[in-house]
Amino acid sequence: LPICNEMTLLDEKCKPYVYVNMPTPNLSQIVTPAKRVQELMTEDFDEQVKQGYLSNEKIQSFVQDFRNRNERYIALLAKEFEMRKAAKSFSKSKLSDTGDIDVNKLASYKFDDNIFRKVMLTPKGKSHGLILLLDKSGSMSNNMAGSIEQIMVLALFCRKVNIPFVVYGFGDSEEALMIDRGFNINDNGDYRKFRETNNKTFELKVNQVNFSNVRLREYLNSNMNNVEFTSALKNMVLVKKSFEGGRYNREVPRAPSEELSNTPLTQAIIASV
Repeated sequence: LPICNEMTLLDEKCKPYVYVNMPTPNLSQIVTPAKRVQELMTEDFDEQVKQGYLSNEKIQSFVQDFRNRNERYIALLAKEFEMRKAAKSFSKSKLSDTGDIDVNKLASYKFDDNIFRKVMLTPKGKSHGLILLLDKSGSMSNNMAGSIEQIMVLALFCRKVNIPFVVYGFGDSEEALMIDRGFNINDNGDYRKFRETNNKTFELKVNQVNFSNVRLREYLNSNMNNVEFTSALKNMVLVKKSFEGGRYNREVPRAPSEELSNTPLTQAIIASV
């Protein structure tokens, strides 16, 4: 009883730390590379064009509308970032002696002992990098279009100022992963094979936290060349449009690989770092 009373006097922020052992993520089972993700999206949207659900003119209008709406804002972000970076570097600059004599100052050595060559030292800025996680849970459905747009704005900003980045969509949809791995989601035999070979995203060992599964689908990264990124951006705009208009008023049908699921946020953070 005295111990319980003492604990009630303890501030919530002062409770003792609990140390746990984290399991090792099996990245080969967790991450679907951007090349595969974009390949699936391109195949699906090309098929929609063939079936008449989409036209190339409409796709171009979607992409152009996104650029018109966001290019000015992205340029403003980049300008602000460069200004702040330059100001930070200048504030840390300092003038130092090199130890080498400046021959142009030798004539003044009798009345000025400051005859050494000076150099301005400007420290290099911190290296930046962003890992952007897109929550692909069912509860995000109504907010998914806006979230994808923000992700694309940040990705374009990073490319403009040369910040390394990677964009992952995280969830635990088995259907989406089956499609990523080339399995037929309507075939029971394929489903059994998938469960046998693709169901352990974290090692399960004694005295470690028992995590449920997580899937990371890589959408964009800073290593893409201009052609790859332009194609990926077009696909991302179409995915964004597929979440607009509710269930019955979508201008773009949703790809099966974009299935929404649950929110394994902790697992996604552990896997991405």
